[in-house]
Amino acid sequence: MEEKHTPTPWKWMPGEGQFIVAPDGTIVAEIPCQGANPADGEFIARAVNAHEDLMTALERIKDLSDYWCSDSTLHTLLKVINAKADAALSKAKEQP
Repeated sequence: MEEKHTPTPWKWMPGEGQFIVAPDGTIVAEIPCQGANPADGEFIARAVNAHEDLMTALERIKDLSDYWCSDSTLHTLLKVINAKADAALSKAKEQP
């Protein structure tokens, strides 16, 4: 059985500990205070919170591009979009 990640949205809590927390206040991650870029915590939280919407949008783009491939110019454009969507989806689904 696949384990689910901590529910989103995650929130960046900069300050003394620089934590990323779940909606219930559970600490999901801590960005080290020394030697780390403080902007990383906000970036991580934004990326996690946008992930599901981005995946849904890319899946929809792929579905629509498969459907609209009749005109040759449009077909070429949609093949490029479809390839980029495929690459982004593959990367997003990779295990770290």
